[in-house]
Amino acid sequence: MKAGQWQKVSGFLALLALVVLLLSYAVAWWMTRDGQLVQLVIPESADVMALRGESGPGTLVGKAGIYLIRDPAAFLEGTGTRGERFVSQTYLEQKGIYPLQTKTVWFFHFFVVLVSGVGALIFGLLWWSLSRPRGARSAPSL
Repeated sequence: MKAGQWQKVSGFLALLALVVLLLSYAVAWWMTRDGQLVQLVIPESADVMALRGESGPGTLVGKAGIYLIRDPAAFLEGTGTRGERFVSQTYLEQKGIYPLQTKTVWFFHFFVVLVSGVGALIFGLLWWSLSRPRGARSAPSL
């Protein structure tokens, strides 16, 4: 490949990396826009909960978090003390639904931004160095 071809390829890849970087913000926002504060629950009858001396729709599973759950049938009636919605863990398991946490989306978004940013920098510098006139590429003499 000739230097002119490398310049075009590196410029295209730098531009592509910048597009991916910017697009990743839109995709991450779009994916997490429906996130809700949710508490997973194993549903129990009111009698069982009364025997245990507890109230609520059932046994709490883990801590509340912001999840992406798009099946309305998974949600139970009522809300918790912090406004979290209750979701049936049993229903999710029966339907094979694995709820996605918004922090997982942003975790992967961070790596996409990191890789595309480094790619844009490397290919941008390569494009810049190949676009300079030949005489300007030599190191300055002291």
